[in-house]
Amino acid sequence: MKLKRRELLVATVGVAAAQPPKPQQGGDLVELARQSMKSNREAIAKVKVDIAVEPAFVFKA
Repeated sequence: MKLKRRELLVATVGVAAAQPPKPQQGGDLVELARQSMKSNREAIAKVKVDIAVEPAFVFKA
């Protein structure tokens, strides 16, 4: 399966948006943010990307 960078971004954001964090009663905002980041990391980690997909950057001045 070949995906472009933008398609990969849309797919991962779609997964994260589809599973919003459940609000906790009297929950701490910092803990809620940590849980959100953890679930996003796990969703991104599930996607395998070949090295050939993202070419090396070449900056020319």
